[in-house]
Amino acid sequence: MAIVWYDRTPAPHRGLEGFGDGLALAGALAFGAYLLLVRNVRARLDTRTIVTQTYSWAALALVLAAAVMRQPPPPFSATAAWGGILAMALVSQLLGHTAINAALRWFSPSAVAFASLLEPVFAAGLALVIFGESIPLPALLGGAVVLGSIGVVLWTDPEPELAQSASKGLSK
Repeated sequence: MAIVWYDRTPAPHRGLEGFGDGLALAGALAFGAYLLLVRNVRARLDTRTIVTQTYSWAALALVLAAAVMRQPPPPFSATAAWGGILAMALVSQLLGHTAINAALRWFSPSAVAFASLLEPVFAAGLALVIFGESIPLPALLGGAVVLGSIGVVLWTDPEPELAQSASKGLSK
């Protein structure tokens, strides 16, 4: 069983597709819980405090997991590996995930979670432009559905309490 019905890429380890689907589902649930938790502390803590604590705990958990699994870091001479790690830390984490945390000030957790579905749409577009990869018709149709759905969610999403109180403070 696979979460995505259209996929031409074979699984790297046959027989573990269900395990991968379970991990994807667990990750989605954890992300949703995280957004709800952050939304609850949003009134007391600013974005910098939230992401500093979150990223520090995440880094510690990853270092501990790597140590338990006996996975050494790449050698210092592996510039491509370290460049990829640096790019993920600076672009994906600092820019992307910090923006997600900041967006919770103005949008509901459901709207922010739904908007995170833009990630694969933008990745496919960048792969087309940068690497010349083709986008299969089902993926194009899926991207169009995602874009339309995000538009509907953002259009119908009730204004969050913080945004309401901020706009009331500006109108005084």
